[in-house]
Amino acid sequence: MSIILDNEYEHFCPKLAEHFGSPLKLRKCVYGADFSGKSWYETLDLFLTQNLKFIRSRVEDCLYILRRGNDWIKLINYVDDALYYSKNDNFRKEFEAALKKKFNLSLMGKAKWYLGMKINQVSGFITIDQDQYIKNIVSRFEKSFKHDFKIKDSPLPSNFVPSKKDCPTTETQMKEVKLRFGYLHYRSVIGALLYVSCCTRPDIAFAVNKLAKYSNNPGVIHYRAMLHLIGYIKGTSQNFLKFYSDMKESLC
Repeated sequence: MSIILDNEYEHFCPKLAEHFGSPLKLRKCVYGADFSGKSWYETLDLFLTQNLKFIRSRVEDCLYILRRGNDWIKLINYVDDALYYSKNDNFRKEFEAALKKKFNLSLMGKAKWYLGMKINQVSGFITIDQDQYIKNIVSRFEKSFKHDFKIKDSPLPSNFVPSKKDCPTTETQMKEVKLRFGYLHYRSVIGALLYVSCCTRPDIAFAVNKLAKYSNNPGVIHYRAMLHLIGYIKGTSQNFLKFYSDMKESLC
């Protein structure tokens, strides 16, 4: 790949003047390009599986596991976001040294955030939540809907019974739905809530699953139930999942 830049850029970047006006060959993938994610994935996958002898899970491709006796390191990777943990600190430090030798990186210490999830690690347990993510999407949806969502104490209305009979079938019904909820994109809301339900909020999984079935042609009843669900997560955004080091404590 070659790039020729005009000499006028020498005025703005004098230290790079010698490179302007000449064909340049890229030595590494440009971050942000369409192919950069794939290139990085292939590079990391090859390094982990061939050089370090990690085994990739056959069930979940993003999970890599390296075992040495009773010790192990587990790593998950989503495009260019990776998270790893180990049973043995010395084993982990060896792995980190191998990473630093191969890639230009900085170790940031214990993980605090991953894919929009906040990780809180203390002695005896770990919690993960999406409080900030939920607040962001609720704020965005309120701007689209041009109204604040009322706080609710349940994921769905107690009298809500999902049915295709509530989907609009006539032109008049479709116009009513568009007039009342046209500024709120049903599928966008379901997509955002689906991510939340799969990660840290299993309490809304049933509601999201039911509402998602009507994404193709939602009616007034479905929109009302969805507004109810948004009101519920708005009031419970701080809820989290808690993982104990001692499984007996989780049964209390």
